[in-house]
Amino acid sequence: MPRALSTPADDTGIRRARPSIYLTRAACAHLRAFVSGRGSTPESAARAMFGNDVVTAEILRAATSPASTTASGWAQQLACFMCSKAITVKSR
Repeated sequence: MPRALSTPADDTGIRRARPSIYLTRAACAHLRAFVSGRGSTPESAARAMFGNDVVTAEILRAATSPASTTASGWAQQLACFMCSKAITVKSR
């Protein structure tokens, strides 16, 4: 009898759960890392709380750094544009 094909979800241990569960886990990992301090990262907090949860790990990895008005990027150009608009409005 032929063996049933396994899906990628079976191979990685991903269970079918609502996406909100993984977002909540990521938020809890950020909170625990912040509260515990001592150089704790959200990734290590998630690993300690939820074990090998690959979906939560991917959500935590997908987070970006905050925008900075001093570094090159969209925030710097936006800040310069808004400052010039404010100066123009005030000078009228």
